[in-house]
Amino acid sequence: MVDYEVIGGRIKTRRLENTLTQEALAEICGITVEYLSKIENGKARPTLDTLGKICEALDFDMANLFSNSLLGLKNYKLDDICMYYQNCKPEIKPVALEIVRTLSSIK
Repeated sequence: MVDYEVIGGRIKTRRLENTLTQEALAEICGITVEYLSKIENGKARPTLDTLGKICEALDFDMANLFSNSLLGLKNYKLDDICMYYQNCKPEIKPVALEIVRTLSSIK
């Protein structure tokens, strides 16, 4: 199953990197601003055709869009977990590690 919040977040990040507004990207792709907003927030499940148009407009490879976005994948959100851990204060890191250890033992 695809995590549409991950997909949407990547679209939003890429759109902002390209200094495009939601209005501009929506117009380029032939979709409404409301629909684009739902895509970026992970509330919509766009078709591959729509994602293709978005990727083309953002000069973004669709393979990168889907990379590590599958729920249950071994590396799912690994980059996010590492980033959050690295941003923890040194005294919090042992607690954070223990929380992850405990969560991983839940079956």
